[in-house]
Amino acid sequence: MKFRFYSAEYIGLDGKRRCNTLECEFKDLDEATEFMRRGSITQDDLGMAFIPLVCEAIEEEDK
Repeated sequence: MKFRFYSAEYIGLDGKRRCNTLECEFKDLDEATEFMRRGSITQDDLGMAFIPLVCEAIEEEDK
């Protein structure tokens, strides 16, 4: 199952609104729930932490 996670919306110094997203694949909803419970992911390559607040399941089309 694929899920999309959203961080809190923030306003940058340029005045634009932004909301980071992250797509992850988990075997089931329980695994995605545990991911949300842990609360943050450090993205070393970006030098930031991602804190998921909202999760949505992404429907996959049958191939």
